[in-house]
Amino acid sequence: MSPLTIATIFGVVVLGWVIVSFNRFVSQRNLISNSWSNVETVRGYNRRLESIPSRFIAAVGRFAKANYFEIDEAARAPRSAKTV
Repeated sequence: MSPLTIATIFGVVVLGWVIVSFNRFVSQRNLISNSWSNVETVRGYNRRLESIPSRFIAAVGRFAKANYFEIDEAARAPRSAKTV
């Protein structure tokens, strides 16, 4: 075998190893991401459970959401200074 053939075979083997390793890394990263997404779901569920008592207190006390204070556009317009 010539040195060129050996180098080509070695290069193909190394390239194949790099591709397989990269695919393994990507699949592990996806597995870890999916595992952590379940944690976020549990956190959201726990937050909802913690907020349930405040909902009951608001219903019993007949608290309602209030509207935000809003200013109409005419009041926002700058006024000119009056001369005395």
